Amino acid sequence: MNLKIYLKGEKTNCGNENSWRDASDSGWFSYQLKVTENEPLELVMTYNSLDGGNREFKIFADDVKIGFQKLRTETFSAMIERSYRIPSDIVKGKEKITIKIQSVPGNIAGGVYGLRIQKLSK
Repeated sequence: MNLKIYLKGEKTNCGNENSWRDASDSGWFSYQLKVTENEPLELVMTYNSLDGGNREFKIFADDVKIGFQKLRTETFSAMIERSYRIPSDIVKGKEKITIKIQSVPGNIAGGVYGLRIQKLSK
């Protein structure tokens, strides 16, 4: 299967070999991802637990805010995952949605090391 992820953004950066992505000072980045409309879904994002400081950002699914994240140093050199529920009315009748991560002014969004949409965990 040929999977295409469409990336867009402003004031965004990436690490070596696209290992992470962030955006600064009201910057943003977005990806278009496939969805299934008949199941409750969630967005799962992967962060580095060493990222802290001024890292606050909003998370949108098709321009609807589904989350807010403030990263703080939690552990030593471990990747962590956070989940955000995607309301079913956002995906109804759609095959793809756009996930947008936008930094709060004066802050950094991310770094995001990975993201995926999956069935809602129980």
